[in-house]
Amino acid sequence: MMSAIAPPYVQNNGMVKPGVPAADRPFEKNLNIHVICKDCKEFPPNLVEEFSSGDIVCGSCGLVLGDRTIDTRSEWRTFSNDDQGNDDPSRVGDSANPLLNGNQLDTGISFSDGGSGRARDLHRAQNKVTHDKSTKSLLAAYKEIGAFCDSTNLQKNVADTAKQLYKSVDDAKAFKGKPQEVIIAGCIFIACRKCNVPRTFREIFAITKVPKKEIGRVFKALEKFFSQQGEATVAEIVSGGGIANENAGYTSTTSTKAHDLMIRFCNNLGLTHNLIYISQELAERAAQKGTLAGRSPISSAAACIYMISHLMRQPKSAKEISAVAGVSDGTIKTAYKLLYNERTALVDPKWIENGKATEQSAITQENKTQGGAPNTGAQEGKYFTEEEIEKLAAQLAQMTLAAERVRQHGDPKIIEEVERRLRNLHLSFEKAKAFSIARREQTKFSSASGSA
Repeated sequence: MMSAIAPPYVQNNGMVKPGVPAADRPFEKNLNIHVICKDCKEFPPNLVEEFSSGDIVCGSCGLVLGDRTIDTRSEWRTFSNDDQGNDDPSRVGDSANPLLNGNQLDTGISFSDGGSGRARDLHRAQNKVTHDKSTKSLLAAYKEIGAFCDSTNLQKNVADTAKQLYKSVDDAKAFKGKPQEVIIAGCIFIACRKCNVPRTFREIFAITKVPKKEIGRVFKALEKFFSQQGEATVAEIVSGGGIANENAGYTSTTSTKAHDLMIRFCNNLGLTHNLIYISQELAERAAQKGTLAGRSPISSAAACIYMISHLMRQPKSAKEISAVAGVSDGTIKTAYKLLYNERTALVDPKWIENGKATEQSAITQENKTQGGAPNTGAQEGKYFTEEEIEKLAAQLAQMTLAAERVRQHGDPKIIEEVERRLRNLHLSFEKAKAFSIARREQTKFSSASGSA
């Protein structure tokens, strides 16, 4: 028969007494390490950690039991403007910059002594003695690279890559006869390619003012220099018994293609993602068939955008595309003619169907925003003749002149009404013109596809 275990009960002092007594355990040696003051020998010890001095002190007698202790508490972060007014709470400072030379453990002298000027002289003398000239030139180059990248909205990783490339050139003391601006332009051009955001020579010239021919020369020289440096690094690793991975050396950049420039150009033109995808596919097909062989990637990309924008009923004029791509509208139209001659082999019939669906969805969305208002000829995608477009242009010119006269001598309410009518007429004219151009191009492609 099993004996019942007495339940626990609460004693008078509030503590709970267990129903079963604790089992006897054999004696075990206490392996815990206790820091005890040698003089007081108190247990538990009364120890105080002085984080400001890094010491462990007995709180009873003041005996120092340890020094150089590490503060494991959280540290304040350092920002660029924390040291203004001597209110920086961080005790360790900012981390070392791998893009600079030396250990970067310099001592600085403040010159805020009330305006006497003595501390300022000491500050200048200290800078002349301690600051390295190479570090000064690197900082100046990095500042220039950052300014160039910010002016053209390049990402931070592009600027950091350009700085690393420039530091490699500076450490090797190469290209001493080249101006600093030329080296910076070449490094930015290579960094853009390595970060998959390629820029053309013309765009690099626009921000650095370095001639395009000079950028091309220094680009080839830098590519050769970095390739030789990468091969030397790999050979050194292998000779030391190590294994060099694919990132140990330098990978040469590939030439810019029209496919790479398409996304940026289309985004600047405000085109849809579907049109961007089709434009990229057209550029790839044209490159495979050699339709635009000998043309620059910029001209090829601009011509593909011009062709697809009209095919997909989102027409953009050659002048608009030239302003974004940086080529003349005549160059765009010449390259477009080459694409048009090969339209049966380059254009997929599915693209035309997508263009019709895109136009229908746009009309439906516009009707919803207008509260179900009836469609005008421009909204329905009506084909306007040249005479009708000229009549609309004449009406627009007359309305513009009338609006000018009303603005000078009219009532504010009348001016507002005339302005509203002028905006509506201008919008109808632009829609009619755009849809007529798109329908004309669509008819050409449809007839060509049917005959094929």
